[in-house]
Amino acid sequence: MGKPLAALPMYSAPELEDANTQFWHALAAALRSPTLSNIPQDLTPAGDLQSLWSSPDLLFAQTCGYPLTHGLCGNAALIATPMYDVPEVDGSYYGSAIIVSRASAIQTLMDAKNSIAAINGYDSNTGMNLFRISLARAGARDQFFSKVMVTGAHRASLKAVIDGEADIASIDVVSLAHFISFTPGLSEKIRIIDYTPKTPGLPFITSGTNSNATKDILRKALIALIQQTPRAAWLDTLKIKNIVTLPRAAYDVIISLESEAATLGYPELR
Repeated sequence: MGKPLAALPMYSAPELEDANTQFWHALAAALRSPTLSNIPQDLTPAGDLQSLWSSPDLLFAQTCGYPLTHGLCGNAALIATPMYDVPEVDGSYYGSAIIVSRASAIQTLMDAKNSIAAINGYDSNTGMNLFRISLARAGARDQFFSKVMVTGAHRASLKAVIDGEADIASIDVVSLAHFISFTPGLSEKIRIIDYTPKTPGLPFITSGTNSNATKDILRKALIALIQQTPRAAWLDTLKIKNIVTLPRAAYDVIISLESEAATLGYPELR
C-alpha cells in the first residue's frame, strides 16, 4: 500500500479551493485516531481522475455517478451522498440545466438539431448522460448535432456557449449555481431551455480495499461533520445542506437512462 490519498476534484473551482481545504482539514481531524492514524495532511491535486478513483490507496474522494456505475472507479465503495442547497436539487437527487446563450434562437431541444453542443466529457452523467436521455426523449436520433465539443469541464462548456463557440450545453445545476455566484451578470448571458431528469448526486467514495471498519469510520465522521451545529461556514460556501447514505443500487438509474436512450434510438450523444 502507498500513501493514502484524499481529493475533492468535482466542485473544485479556484473560488472553492479554500472551502474544500477547510472541509478536508476538518474531516481529517475528525478521522485521526489510534484506529485510523495514517491520514493525509492535505488534499491530493486532481490529475488522472480514473487512476485516483480506482487507486487502492484512496481514502476519500468525490466522484460522478457515471464513472461509479461504469467501472471507472474500480471497486470504489460508496460512503455517502451530499445534499446541496440549490433550488433545482431534490434531496440528494439533481440533474442539469440545458443552456443556450441569451440571444440564441434555440427554444426547445429539437431546435438544436445541426447545432454545436459542448460537453465536459463522455464520462459525465450531468454533462453527457442526462443530456443524451433528454435529447432522446425529445426525439433526437442518429447524428443530431453538427459537432460535439469536448471541453473537459462544465465551466469551459458554459464559456463556449457564452463565447459563441458552441450553441448548447448541459450544466450540472450545482456547478451552475456556483458559477452564477462567482460571476455577477452571468445569468443574464444564458437562457435555460430545459432541465434533465434527476439522479443521485455526486457521491463520496473510498477504495473498496479498505476495511469495513474504515468505511464505517469515514461515514460516521463525514455525517457528523456535515450535520454539526453550529454549521461551519465552508459548508455554506460549498452549498452542502446535508448528507444521506444511499444504497449503491440507487445509482443504477444512471444505467437505466443510458439503456432507455439506446432503446429510443439515440445510444450516443452526437
